[in-house]
Amino acid sequence: MENLIKVDTGITGDYTSLGNYTYNFPKSYNKVLGVAINVYKTGTATTLENIYLIGFNNTNFSFVKDCVDSSKANTIKIAYTVFYI
Repeated sequence: MENLIKVDTGITGDYTSLGNYTYNFPKSYNKVLGVAINVYKTGTATTLENIYLIGFNNTNFSFVKDCVDSSKANTIKIAYTVFYI
């Protein structure tokens, strides 16, 4: 039973500027198998935000925030799902 895949979910704080970020999980996992992310815009969605997952480990994940029109970048939050054993 110890090797069953478990799932945790959470949401990050606000990100406004474009660039690379690392989000530290609120706890450390023994072995992270994967991370799924979803974008939540706060306020008026004036342009398309793109988020690219670029890496993860047992304590954090990294992503790039990009925007189709960088002069109108939205403030966003990232909802995440962690798959671990």
